[in-house]
Amino acid sequence: MDTVTKQLFRVERLPTGGYGDQDDDFALKIIGPDFAAPKKPTEHCKPADYVPEMLTQPVRSDFKALNVLQPEGASFTVTDNSLLRLGRRAKYARHHVWVTRHADYELWAGGEFTNMSREEEAGCYDAAARNDDVENTDVVAWAVFGFTHSPRVEDWLVMPVERHELHLRPVDFFNVNPALDVPSHLNTASVLVDGECCANGD
Repeated sequence: MDTVTKQLFRVERLPTGGYGDQDDDFALKIIGPDFAAPKKPTEHCKPADYVPEMLTQPVRSDFKALNVLQPEGASFTVTDNSLLRLGRRAKYARHHVWVTRHADYELWAGGEFTNMSREEEAGCYDAAARNDDVENTDVVAWAVFGFTHSPRVEDWLVMPVERHELHLRPVDFFNVNPALDVPSHLNTASVLVDGECCANGD
């Protein structure tokens, strides 16, 4: 997600084979949305099946972004006609990431009353269905978790848990690494002490 132009990019890294004279090395090929132009911005509201790690050129002050990192795992596999209508009540879980145009009244990815509804309403699914233009405007990236628990005999007596984490990693906010700001010259204020002076406890 570019924090300057307010655009979201979908980029994938793929090996391209040999690089130069080294057949064992590989170059990185950048594939954009819908596998079209490299690093093409998302123009309309749409769900994304996954968001691979974003590639950026080093030291670019005009491109500041956030990597959205989610754990790998199976997605929500319940259909619309399933028991308890779970597929209709949790449409937001059909994809891991949704991109919609910002609206003050849209606050919940799964609608306001997900667990008490017969079908999801006013969630990110309906927002994406409007197909609003999201280029050069305020957007919302809905990062959601949707998974299906596959029961095991070992689940009883102690029920398992599903651990999911979301990481937002900054990209190119600095021109240089601030942690590497170490003087390259010797600090003359430091004086080496003869080790023998303390050998006998003096």
